[in-house]
Amino acid sequence: MFVARPKIEQSLDTVAGFSDQLGRRGVVPGTKVLEGRTVEAGELGDAEVISRLGLSEGDRVHVVVRVRTGGGEPLVLEENYLPERLLPGLLGEDLSVSLYTLLSERYGLSTARARQELEPTLLDSGAAEMLGVRPDVPALRVTRTAWDAEGRAIEFARDLHRGDRMIFVSESSVQ
Repeated sequence: MFVARPKIEQSLDTVAGFSDQLGRRGVVPGTKVLEGRTVEAGELGDAEVISRLGLSEGDRVHVVVRVRTGGGEPLVLEENYLPERLLPGLLGEDLSVSLYTLLSERYGLSTARARQELEPTLLDSGAAEMLGVRPDVPALRVTRTAWDAEGRAIEFARDLHRGDRMIFVSESSVQ
């Protein structure tokens, strides 16, 4: 008999980061930084990043790619794009910590609101390898834009959450 491990919940009702949400559930979060670089927005060749962050072609953007873990197990492949003008020197910081905590404590930026789009997908071979699973494992692609209280886009992200280990939850009240 096979007993499935319980899935790790992620709330859709909060702007709290991955580390905070796991910590609240008693799961130890971790991070493996795969890439950190700063490029001109036009060099990315990615119109969605430019549009979502409100960048011009010559603006510089930090690209941070990380594998996020829970209890030592790879759970999420994150691709974060952050405007350099708001976060100078970001790549010199410890990127293995919560980005939201780093933005708040080091740069005084807090996320006031975020828009998340969720889409089912299958992992390609590269993402599957980084997450330690087979390529045909279902995943949930979460595309997120976060803004500060002044309405400035401070983050655009594309995350791949393992569908076999993660579940997204939203609670609503009836009016």
